Amino acid sequence: MIDVKQAVKAAMAYAQDLFGVEQALTLEEVDMSDDDGYWLITLGIGGRLTPIEVLGGVRTQRDYKVFTVEAKSGKVISMKIRSVSPE
Repeated sequence: MIDVKQAVKAAMAYAQDLFGVEQALTLEEVDMSDDDGYWLITLGIGGRLTPIEVLGGVRTQRDYKVFTVEAKSGKVISMKIRSVSPE
């Protein structure tokens, strides 16, 4: 069985392969399914910010995706859109 760090690496590698390495990926949430069979990894995907933009509170459009990673093998099973309510 893979641990949470391996599941996150698998999800990030999968996202980078799909969307390109130029996309900024951030880890947002990690959860285990009720049956302990799958890791549910939420990644934020969007444009990169410079340190000045971060300090200035600049926000860019980010998309959030939930990657289902099989806990036994580390294989990414699915990717779904994660809706986030506006603040």
